[in-house]
Amino acid sequence: MTEQPQWYRALLRSFAQTLQQPLDIQSGQFASNAGPMSPVFSHIIDDGPGAAARIALYHEQYWMRLFGTFQEMFPRCTHALTPFRFNQLVSAFRAAAPSRVADLADVVDGFAAFVLSAAGSAPVQAGVVLR
Repeated sequence: MTEQPQWYRALLRSFAQTLQQPLDIQSGQFASNAGPMSPVFSHIIDDGPGAAARIALYHEQYWMRLFGTFQEMFPRCTHALTPFRFNQLVSAFRAAAPSRVADLADVVDGFAAFVLSAAGSAPVQAGVVLR
């Protein structure tokens, strides 16, 4: 197998960095903050209006799929916290421990411990994070 060119590896790295940035919640909704200043744009020649919007859409869909996976794996925790608060915890977890696996079933590894750790001294029932 031929090794990929350096420019291509750099593009893939910057695209992955852009996707792994948690969504912005300043507006009260999860929205992409991927814009022209995101790492991937140093490798893209904008073909006119739309390149930033397409990357932002892909960024949001990536995170919506992650949120859905976590919610499916931890339905009781999602219900106890509300989906919005639960998704905030997922964002914090992924920011603290970016995924290095391709299988969606494995991206949740370590999340239960993270939730208990994030709870700190607040009373938490361990059963809440059970699947």
